[in-house]
Amino acid sequence: AQLAKALEVDLPSDIANVVASAGVPDDRILKMAADLKSQGGNALVMAGDRQPPEVHALVHAINVSGLGAVGSGKPLEYAEVRYPSRPSHLEDLELLATRIKSGELEHLIVLGANPVYDAPTMGGENWGQLISEVPSSIHLGEYKDETGKACAWHMNTTHFLEQWGACRSWDGTITLQQPLIEPLYAGRSSVEFMSILNEDSPRSGYNITREILSGNADSDSDFEESWRKWIHDGFIGGTSNTVDKAPGAIKGGWGDGLQRAIQSTGGDEIVFLQDHSLFDGRYANNGWLQELPDPMTKVTWDNCAIVSPMKANSLGVKNGDMLKLVVEGKDLQMPAFVLPGQNEQTIAVSLGYGRLLADRAAGRLSRKPLIYQIADGVGFDTYTLRSENAVKQGFASVTVSRGDGEYVLATTQDHNPIRPEAFMGDLQREAELDRVGEFARTVETGFSPDLAAVGQAVKDAGPHHPPLKSLFPDHEYKSHKWAMSIDLNVCTGCSACVIACQAENNISVVGKDEVATGREMHWMRIDRYFRGEDVENPEMIHQPMTCNQCENAPCEQVCPVAATVHNEEGLNDMVYNRCIGTRYCSNNCPYKVRRFNYYNNTHEPSKTEQMGYNPTVTIRDRGVMEKCTYCVQRINKAKISAHNDRRDLKDGDIVPACAQTCPTSAISFGDLSDPESQVAMTQNSHRSYKMLAELNVRPRTSYLAQLKNPGEMSPEGDDSGEKKEG
Repeated sequence: AQLAKALEVDLPSDIANVVASAGVPDDRILKMAADLKSQGGNALVMAGDRQPPEVHALVHAINVSGLGAVGSGKPLEYAEVRYPSRPSHLEDLELLATRIKSGELEHLIVLGANPVYDAPTMGGENWGQLISEVPSSIHLGEYKDETGKACAWHMNTTHFLEQWGACRSWDGTITLQQPLIEPLYAGRSSVEFMSILNEDSPRSGYNITREILSGNADSDSDFEESWRKWIHDGFIGGTSNTVDKAPGAIKGGWGDGLQRAIQSTGGDEIVFLQDHSLFDGRYANNGWLQELPDPMTKVTWDNCAIVSPMKANSLGVKNGDMLKLVVEGKDLQMPAFVLPGQNEQTIAVSLGYGRLLADRAAGRLSRKPLIYQIADGVGFDTYTLRSENAVKQGFASVTVSRGDGEYVLATTQDHNPIRPEAFMGDLQREAELDRVGEFARTVETGFSPDLAAVGQAVKDAGPHHPPLKSLFPDHEYKSHKWAMSIDLNVCTGCSACVIACQAENNISVVGKDEVATGREMHWMRIDRYFRGEDVENPEMIHQPMTCNQCENAPCEQVCPVAATVHNEEGLNDMVYNRCIGTRYCSNNCPYKVRRFNYYNNTHEPSKTEQMGYNPTVTIRDRGVMEKCTYCVQRINKAKISAHNDRRDLKDGDIVPACAQTCPTSAISFGDLSDPESQVAMTQNSHRSYKMLAELNVRPRTSYLAQLKNPGEMSPEGDDSGEKKEG
C-alpha cells in the first residue's frame, strides 16, 4: 500500500482511503518507487501466490497506473478468463457440503482429489464424515489414499504420462497431452471414466480428445492434417486469448478486503506453505522429493515450524525443539527450525506431510517400499490447523509455546563441510561471512556497472594467494576440454537440477536415518548462505555444488587402485569395478562432493523400479564411490551421433541433465577448446571465478558472481553504485 502511495497510483476512492491510511512511505519505499519509475514501463511488481485477491488487485493497479507496464513490448500481458462465473474451490466445497448435509446427493464421484486429507472442515465435520453420509461414493485416483479409503469404491486412474488429454496454458493456448507409455496397471483417465459412466459405448481417451479438438481445424477435410500438425507441435496455434491492453478501468468495492489484508493480526500468525517438494502432499510418496533438501532450511523427510531467531530466543528453543501451536482451539506439536530473515511474529509451516495410512515408521527404510509406505508417517499434518477462515485469509492467529521434548531433523546444510572448523557446532557470523566471500561471491553495483571494476571486485572477494605452481606436469588436451559455468545471478536454489541429476544417473534414495548421519547420495547439492549485519533481515544466496572435474585432482593422487582417473578430455572418470571403497578420494576432495554406497541400495529392484532406471548409466553396488561425471553418457552419445552424421560436434549438442532442467538457464556446458562456445565466453567473463582456486586444483567448473544493486540513491536521484554510510 505504501508503494502504491509513493507511485501516486490512480485508485478508486475507497481503495485510495485504505492506501492513505497505510502511513507515510519510508525512505526504502521511496527509493524503490524511484527505481521502478526510472525504468520507463519496463519494471514489474509481483504479488506472492498466497496473497489474497485484494492484494493482487492493488498490484495490478500499480503495474497499470503507476508503472505503465502493460502493452506492446512491455513486461506484462493479460489473458481473458474462460469461465469468469466459476466459483472458487472453497465456495464449491461449501456448496457440496451443504448438499450432502441436506441429503440431496445419492452418488459422489471424486476424480483425483483427496479432500479427506487436504480440505478444511465444513460446519465442524471433516470430509471423511461427510463422505460417509453419501449412499454411494467412488474415488478415482493413483493410490488408495485417505479419500480412497473413505469412499465405498476406489478405482485406479492412469498417470498423466499414460493418458491422452488437452489443456490450456496461462495465455489460453491449447496444448496436447500425449501418453509416453501404455498404462502399467490398467487404469482409466478421468475422461475415460466419465465416458464409462455416461455413454452406452465407452470411448478411449484418444477418441475423446480428437472429438473435443475437432472444432479447431479449418474444416472437416483438413482435420487429419491438422491433427498430425498438433501432435507434432504439441499445441494448437492461434488459440491464445491474451489481450494487448489491460482490462477496463479499475473498479472499487474491495477496500474492506484490502484493509483486512494489510492490517496486523495483533499477535503471532501462522502461514501455510505449499511444500517446495511435495506441493500439497500429492507427491508425498515420491522418495526423490522426500529426500530433496528444502532450499531454505535444507531439511529432508520432514516439515517444521519456521521461526525467527528473536522468536526462538523468547521461547527458549533451538532447532529440533518441539513447539506447541494452537489455532482456533486445535493444537499440534512439531519441531522448530530457526531461520534468519523470518518475521518475528510469523510462524511458517509446510503442508503435505503427516500421512498416516499404515503402521510404519517415517522414511526409515525406503529401498523396498510398499504402496504409500514412503509417505506414511513422514512429518506433521499441518492441515489439521488450517481452518476454512485460514484458507480464505492465507493466515491465521496462532498461540505458540514450548512443546514437549526434542525431534531429530535431518538437515544437510552442514554436511560434507569444506572447512569443518567453520561449519561444525554453533556457526559464528564471521565464519559465515568468510564462506560467502570465498565461495559464493557477491558484488554490489549500480545501474551501469564498470566491467573492469566488477572483475576486480570479484577477484578481491576471494582469498589472495601467491602464483600457483604444480608438482605435476600439465595435462595435454588434443581434442575437447569439457567445462561448466554456473551463474549465481540467476540461480534461485529451486533444486530442479538435483532431481534431474538423480533421475539421469540412477542415484539412490537412502532414507531419513542415513541422511541424518550425512550419508545422502546426491551428486549435486545446493549450498545456502546468509550474509549481512542484521540476523533478522540478512541477504541470502544459493550456490550449486558438484564435482568440479579438477585438472590437478586431489582425489586421483590418493586412490590406491586408480579407480578415479583423468581422461584425455579433462573429465575426472570413475571406474566402478576397480573401486575397493577406501574413501581416500572423498577425504582428499576439497569440495566434498563424492558419495559412498554404504548399503546395497539397489538390491533386487522390482520390475516397476527397474523401469525407472536410466539404462545408459551403470548401477552402483555397495562399497563403491560415485560422483558427478558431467553426464559422460550424454557426451558419448552426442559424439557418436556427430560421427554417424559425418560432422564435428557443435556447441549445444551436449546438455547435461542439470543444465537441461534449470528453469533459469543458470548452468552452461561446453568445450573450452571452442573459443566461440557459450561456456568459453562465460568463463572469460568479468564475473567468472573458480572456487578454491588457491588450492591449485584447477577446477573446470567456474562460477559467475552475483551482482547486487542495493538501490542507494544519491540526493540528485542518480545511483552512484557506492554504498553510503549511515
